[in-house]
This record gives sequence, C-alpha cells and structure tokens, in this order.
Amino acid sequence: MGRRGRGVAGLSLAASAGLLGTYVGYPGLRKAHAATPCEVQNTNDAGAGSLRQCLTDIDAAGGGTITFADSANGTITLASNLPEVELESMSSVTVTGNGEDNTIIDGDGPSESAAGFFFTGSGTVTLTGLTIRNTSPLGNGRENSNGEDVLNGGAVFSSAGGVNVDNSTFEGNVANLAGAIYATGGNVSVTDSSFTSNTALDFGGAILINNGAVSVGDSTFENNTAGDDGGAIFTYGANDAVEVSSSTFTGNTATDGDGGAIKSRQSSVTVARSTFASNEASNNGGAIDGYSSGSVVNSTFTGNSSGNDGGAIYLYANNAPLELSFVTVTQNTTGTNGKGAVQAGKLNGASVENSIVYGNTGDDVYVVNDGTLSVSHSLFSSSSSVYPTVSGASLIFGEDPLLGSLADNGGPTQTMLPAADSPVIGTANPVGAPSTDQRGFSRTTDGLADMGAVQVGGVAPEPDLSQVPPSWLQAQGREESEAVCPPGMAPSWAQWPNEGTGGWTCEYTTWWDVNEGVGGGWVTTPGFR
Repeated sequence: MGRRGRGVAGLSLAASAGLLGTYVGYPGLRKAHAATPCEVQNTNDAGAGSLRQCLTDIDAAGGGTITFADSANGTITLASNLPEVELESMSSVTVTGNGEDNTIIDGDGPSESAAGFFFTGSGTVTLTGLTIRNTSPLGNGRENSNGEDVLNGGAVFSSAGGVNVDNSTFEGNVANLAGAIYATGGNVSVTDSSFTSNTALDFGGAILINNGAVSVGDSTFENNTAGDDGGAIFTYGANDAVEVSSSTFTGNTATDGDGGAIKSRQSSVTVARSTFASNEASNNGGAIDGYSSGSVVNSTFTGNSSGNDGGAIYLYANNAPLELSFVTVTQNTTGTNGKGAVQAGKLNGASVENSIVYGNTGDDVYVVNDGTLSVSHSLFSSSSSVYPTVSGASLIFGEDPLLGSLADNGGPTQTMLPAADSPVIGTANPVGAPSTDQRGFSRTTDGLADMGAVQVGGVAPEPDLSQVPPSWLQAQGREESEAVCPPGMAPSWAQWPNEGTGGWTCEYTTWWDVNEGVGGGWVTTPGFR
C-alpha cells in the first residue's frame, strides 16, 4: 500500500515548510534552496562531483548543505560505505535531492551491502527528496572515528542529534538496530515519506530513537520487520514520545517481541487520523505497545494480531490512561490466552468514547487488575466482550456496524465506511467532537455525529488553491526571468509535472541566515498565481 495522493487532481502537494522554506510538493519538482557549499553533479560512486566527495567536503567544514544538479538525476550505486560526517557543535547538514524518483542512493544489497549516511558530532540532519534503498552496515566493516563497529541504521545513522526527513523513500535497508534510521540524543521528524521492507535484526524495523521523540505525518510504513520489538518504530529513553498523524502502518511485524508497528518503551503514544492494518506482534500489541499514556482519535485499527495481549493496542503503565475517541477497532486477533483487542494495564484504566470496537477475536476491551473503564456512545460486540462490565443507554451491544472493507473513501488514509443503514450513524455524542473525521471530512451531519473514525455524510474540505502549482499556461505566461513580479516576489523557474517541463513564475523570496560558518542565501516559497 503506497502513500496516497493528496491535494488537487491527485498530486502530492504541500505548503512550503521548515527553515529553508523549500517547496516540498510533487516529487519531480525542482526545489528552491539556499546557496550551498557542495552540489552533486553526477551519479558516480566517487571522485569529483560525486555524493561521496560532497560528504567528505562537508565533513571537513563541520556542516553545510548538499544539493543535486539535474545531471546527477538517477541511481548512485555505492561500492562501499558512505563516509562519516562529523558535525561541529550546533551545526547542521542538509541534503536536498531532486525527488524520490530522481535522486536514488542504492547500497547494492541485499548481501554485502554498503551502508548509507553516517553522521556524528552534535547538530541536526535534514534529508529531503531522496530514495535510499538496499543499504546495510552489517558485514562491511563500518567503524566510527574511534575504531568502533557501527552496526545500526542501515540508511541513516545519526549520533549528532535531531533528524528531519521529508518527501523521501526508504526501502529494503537492513541493520542490527533500525533498518532505515537510527538516531540518538535528538528528535526525529518524518513527513510525506515511505518506509517499505526495512529490517532490523533486533529493535526498530524502520526507525529507532534513543532518548528522543518521533513525529510522523502523512507517511506510510509497510512490511517492515524487527527481530524483537517495534516492527516499524521503536523508541526508548525518558523523552521517547511518539506522535502519529495522517499516516498508514500496514503489514509490519515484531517477530519476537511487542508492538507490531510501534513500541514506545517509556513515554506516551498519540495517534490521530491514521490507519493500522495487518500488523503483527508475537507478544503484546499487534499494532501499538506503549508504556505510558495513550491517546487515539479519528483512527482505524483492523486485521492486527498479537500472540498474547492487545490484538490492536496494548498499554501497560501506572496511572496513565488510554483514551480512544471516534476510533474504529475491528477484526483484530488476540492470542489464545490473551485479553482484549484494546488492553490497558495496571492502575491506569481506559476510556472509550464515540467508537466502534466490534468483531475482534478475543475481548474487545480489557482493563487488567480491576482498573477503571469509562465508556460512552460506543458499539461493542457484546456486553461480555468488555471488562470491567459496562452499561448505559448510549451503548450498543451486538449489532453489526455494517462496515465496508478498508478502502479509499477520500482523505490521506484508507478507512472503513459504514453502510447507509448502519446503527452507528447519528448515535455518537456531537458535543466536543473533533471538527473533522479521519479523512478530514466534516464530523457532524445535520448536527449529528457517527460513531467510529468515519462520518458517513461528512463533507470533503475545499482544496487549498494556494498550494496548487500554476497551470501550464500560467507558468508559460512569464516568458523571461526578468518578468515583472508583484512586490516581495521574484521570478523563479518552475518545473511542473503536467507537461513535463516548466516556465517562469513569481515566488516570495527570503534571505536565510544559516549557522555561523555555513553562510546564507536566497530561498523561495510558492506564492499565489
């Protein structure tokens, strides 16, 4: 299941974002960027104009930026590990490719693969518009400057601090910890990216963060595997909070551990507008295993399985509640001796509001050690599928919610749309309901709200026309770089996908003052056309 198209006419379009103000839209678009100390000019593995040479130059400078010329479009096949880049204190490295289809870094795996990016020191790493595939540090002698083996992070290893990833693809990477990205001592941000078939022999099939939080938005994690915990993502440390929005996790596996998709060892897990489907854990938490508080809203869990407890969600902590609101949890499987598709542990308890928890193998909801359970305006398989026992006029037991299969019903993720005669329609509490459902459609219809992740009669949002690239005719309308533009804007060459070429447009311009020792430059962000 690939990432879903967003924006107008199926294009993946996003507003300019981040410090650089780059236009991170359609993968084929050229991105504006600040003046850079190094430009990759070819797809050679080494030598002048290569990525390897740029990384060596950046290492000597203690930080900087790398971009790719059009002449570097294609696949860079690595014959050996990429070199270590040591960042100076408070510096940064930014690598901006020409899009996932144009800038491809291949470790030439699966056997005897070369390892990917290797950052040490102290600073922030930002990767945009890249594909990194088939990389691995296993069996190829990657060492740090102290001569120590570094077997973690197939595509990206960073002990430098934070890692930001945007508009990028990670596929078929393998490592001991973190098949794709390993980061320690800083937060990880992932937007508009995909992680597919990455493997960790131990923890974190795609991503592992040590003592840092992770935020994931508009991204897909598919068929990633961990030998232990965290089929897709594993976090640990005092600040290991996980935040997921508008994303899809499907077919990820914790082969001999917890959290088929996500394992957070110490901190909270927050999920909004996302789908978890067919993830599997041999122990607890088919989709999510967390230790501290958990909050899930406007999301769908289906077809996940655990060998023990929590076919979909498992939360085990003291005095930290699990809260579900407008959530659909169905067709998940709990182990023979396990309890609950949704299970909360110890004294923390759980609350389930305006949700559908139905048709799971094993109990729907189970709170151990006689913890408290608060429910309202929700549908369950039966009164005996919920523990402790609950009752109330706003609850529905045993009625089929008539959910459709997981499908494209609009919005960034697949959902399960109730039939027109479903008992969940209009039976949720509209007071305090989020303004939209999982798809981003309006949550209430005629003042009524539906149970679960989808509002059947919800209205799709109006497209944000400010994020639409100019039409072919509009782009061609500015025939010269010297064309007059409105105040605060300047001409910029834009390459658009609709005709395979581009034209001059007007863009906002801003001077970006980067860290000392790196310099600055003009950056452009899209304006109204």
